[in-house]
Amino acid sequence: MNQLSTSILKKIPTLIMGLIFSLSLMGTKAYASCGIHAKLTFHVSGYTAYFNDSSYTTGTIIAFHYLRFGDSSSSSTVSPTHKYKHKGKFPVTLYVMDSTHKCIDSVKDTVVINPKNCGAAFSYTYSGLNYSFTNSSYVSGGKASYHWYFGDGTTDTAANPKHTYSSTAGAMTVSLVVDNGLGCKDSTTEMIVPNCGIHCYYTYAVSGALVHFYDSSYSSGSKITRYYWSFGDTSSATTKNPDHTYKHTGKFAVVHYAIDSLSKCYVSYIDTIVITSVPTTTCGLHAHNKYSISGASVSFTDSSYSTGSTGVASYYWGFGDSTSSTSANPSHTYLHNGKFLVVEYVFDSAKKCYSRVVDSITITGVTTCGLHAGFSDSVAGKTVYFHNTSYTTGKSISNYYWSFGDSTTATATSPNHTYTYNGTFKVILYIWDSVSKCSSSYSTSITIGTSTATYDIKGYVYEKGVGMADYATVYLIYYKTTDSTLNLIDSTSIVPADSGMYHFGKVSPGKYLVKAALTSSATNYKKFLPTYYHSSMHWDSAKYVTITTGTGYAGIFMIAGSNPGGAGFIGGKVSAGANKVGDPVANVEVQLYDASNNLVAFTYSDINGNYSFSNLAYGNYTVWPEALGKITTSASITIDAGTPSIGNVGITVDTKAISAAVTGIENNSQLYFSARVYPNPAKEGINMDFVNLVNAKTNISIIDAMGRTVYSQVLSLSIGKQSLHLNTEALNNGLYIIKVLDQKGNFENNYRFIKAN
Repeated sequence: MNQLSTSILKKIPTLIMGLIFSLSLMGTKAYASCGIHAKLTFHVSGYTAYFNDSSYTTGTIIAFHYLRFGDSSSSSTVSPTHKYKHKGKFPVTLYVMDSTHKCIDSVKDTVVINPKNCGAAFSYTYSGLNYSFTNSSYVSGGKASYHWYFGDGTTDTAANPKHTYSSTAGAMTVSLVVDNGLGCKDSTTEMIVPNCGIHCYYTYAVSGALVHFYDSSYSSGSKITRYYWSFGDTSSATTKNPDHTYKHTGKFAVVHYAIDSLSKCYVSYIDTIVITSVPTTTCGLHAHNKYSISGASVSFTDSSYSTGSTGVASYYWGFGDSTSSTSANPSHTYLHNGKFLVVEYVFDSAKKCYSRVVDSITITGVTTCGLHAGFSDSVAGKTVYFHNTSYTTGKSISNYYWSFGDSTTATATSPNHTYTYNGTFKVILYIWDSVSKCSSSYSTSITIGTSTATYDIKGYVYEKGVGMADYATVYLIYYKTTDSTLNLIDSTSIVPADSGMYHFGKVSPGKYLVKAALTSSATNYKKFLPTYYHSSMHWDSAKYVTITTGTGYAGIFMIAGSNPGGAGFIGGKVSAGANKVGDPVANVEVQLYDASNNLVAFTYSDINGNYSFSNLAYGNYTVWPEALGKITTSASITIDAGTPSIGNVGITVDTKAISAAVTGIENNSQLYFSARVYPNPAKEGINMDFVNLVNAKTNISIIDAMGRTVYSQVLSLSIGKQSLHLNTEALNNGLYIIKVLDQKGNFENNYRFIKAN
């Protein structure tokens, strides 16, 4: 579409919101060269901000003003006054545009509502590589000092500094730290792209399944030399004004990149294309089906038809879990719960004509070994009484584990729990059989308090320089203001049909973090790293999403990472501290940085707490454990030809901190000592079948859950395969650890077992 229809003027509010959402995802100031200049100043008194919109034009007339206050509310009034409901830092954006919406300019700033403390905030303007920074921080009491970090190794302590970047500067992270000298310190960060000058935008026209795209990008700096389009359906183009035909209906997030290959600078713009009809194939085939779900089994019924001269001759079904079928009406049983993308193809006899239909199904009824978790609940004030309704048709239930959604847990069969604040909490019950390690889970949401208002958090997961994520898990993390803790409360999956968008519904008002991690099915799984909104590797530098009265939008720009490769190895074990010393901790994210502080790899600890990085180039590295809400202490490691392998970088997880350090004990059971402990749970005794590669005296101890040693002996173990029987008849029921310690310091291994009558 070369120009916008005049009828679109009747839909101004919807258009503005859609355009503003796209701009917020793009994260880059976009405007047309028609003389419009956005300008905004403000002052704060208590919880009220007074805005002065002094935008001006040297060309076309400004027709619309739109100001987002950063707390899910907005105004189209010129120079509005807005009262915030709570303290915090609020990113405000003013958009001004002409009546055609082809000419638009915006300016961003941060409002700090913090009457009694201090808050860092700044804005900037630029001309080429010359940047002028305006300090809008709030300081109460004391004498303010400012420390600027421009991202290129230079700093400044002026209140409103100016800085010139080099001609080779890429994306830069600018940080401001403000200190009032009385113990109040705050910081804020903004990413800028000097030496770019590219402004990306496009329009489009839809005709059935055919979309005509029109580039309207321009550059006020270097020349745009290349274009790239990602159409949201795994296809792409590099022409300036491409046409694209979609093969099925749905919503598609189309990303357009305008690129200057000389300065290696690019800017992107994203919009959502909705396809409501797809024309028939050349031979008239139309794929169509219905399905019904019963537990983990799905029955598919084909209802495809033909309006042409050839009929349906063969079928192909992909069930989304790496299995398939060529039956007309197949049935399929899934092995695990989740969301699956099911595709059906129908072909003619010559297989020259086909049609396809795609659908997403959700499986929740998978259980293993006959375990079925379940519970009911009753709420009295802030106390919830849980009644366990789990049952088994196979293995016996040996353990229960409850997660109440407020960072507290329990192991009782039917616990009671009292919440300390109002909200909606996701409660999960896990049950398992410790012998065969089969499990089942059940979850539901419980609302505490009289307020039942809930809202949405949504956004796109974007792989920088590539497009939208195809397969990923997105985590919703709640910030509890009463004790400043972070709690994982929900997660959701992204599949290709979602076009990179995630959505959390029925979210209570509050302050949240959002984190995305590609799954192993993702095309670029090894190229992008787990990332918090907006684009941060660590929780303590991530941006929060605050929702109070409406939808919160949080686009996640995933950080790229790559491993240079080599013969080096770094590994270790993640263990608990405090009163659970030595217990392995699973699913802890461990990040590896090179000497230039570039993230080169990441992994998660396994069920035994072990993690490792292999095929590393020789050099200096930093092992950084990332645990939500915990203060991190990293470890510096050097591997070279003399020491190519370091496998004893231990990580300890305590209540408020997580730390990495070289332990001095090689926790590599495959290298020195490997054991199988059974039966578990144990009654009269427990057996250890092990392989020992060290000829030395070895301490073997049994430690109870309180850390007390209840059994100990020293054995002279020879090299080779051996067996050992330990008498447990006199032990009380509960959890125990068998510690095997070589007196020469080659290894220390821990094995857990449960004593039960």
